[in-house]
Amino acid sequence: MNKISNLLIFLILFTALSSCNVKQSNSFEEIYSDTSLFKTDTILSNVRIDDKQFSIHILRDKYNENLERYSENEPDYSSYSFSSSPVTIVFTNFENEKIVYIKKFEDYYPYFMKGGSKTLSSEGKLYFKQIISAGGSGYRQKNYWVFLDEGKLKFTEIFDSGELSYIIHHKNDNEILVLDGIWGRDDDGHFSNHRYKVTKYIIDDYRKVEVGETEYKYSSSDVDKPITQILSEIKENEPELLSKIDLSDYKN
Repeated sequence: MNKISNLLIFLILFTALSSCNVKQSNSFEEIYSDTSLFKTDTILSNVRIDDKQFSIHILRDKYNENLERYSENEPDYSSYSFSSSPVTIVFTNFENEKIVYIKKFEDYYPYFMKGGSKTLSSEGKLYFKQIISAGGSGYRQKNYWVFLDEGKLKFTEIFDSGELSYIIHHKNDNEILVLDGIWGRDDDGHFSNHRYKVTKYIIDDYRKVEVGETEYKYSSSDVDKPITQILSEIKENEPELLSKIDLSDYKN
């Protein structure tokens, strides 16, 4: 236990800030490969950000600050039932595995994606999704843009969404259209049709454009109807609302 205690003290100091770009980089193996401290959740290889390649190691802590062991039970992602273990995300240089960035989150279901359906090794913006259980069937999701700024990695939160949200990316890779179901204003049930608030986010400018709200109600995201179909229905029924939006420019 002395080894674990000493390593934990080092790691608490090392990750005292919620995230950091590491100036004096050490190899991943020297710090985070100790299986007595961390459990590997996911390893993403050859992730491209601008013109650089990284590997991303998503790790779950095995012990808290009081040296109490977290449960080893696997989280049930299908029902948004999460493990209680915090997660450490480690970015390493793809070529030499030197650590370049560390960010720690509390309990959540994490995943990375590119705009649209691109692979993580392709060109295009990298996004990080942090899904947090709200109990029952509810959840909320924080959406981040991950990018390089003067050679340093940054996570910038761009918007929140939830179980009644639809998200679609523009082909220009710089705009995201979000439909947020309005719940609580009427007597809508969870699986009922909802009115939607439509918002456009322009990423590079950190700009939010409020398009408006629908007058009529449309299918809930729970019924798995594609956002393209919902948008087409809104365009047909309420053409003025989406008059400045060309739906052919967007893709799932």
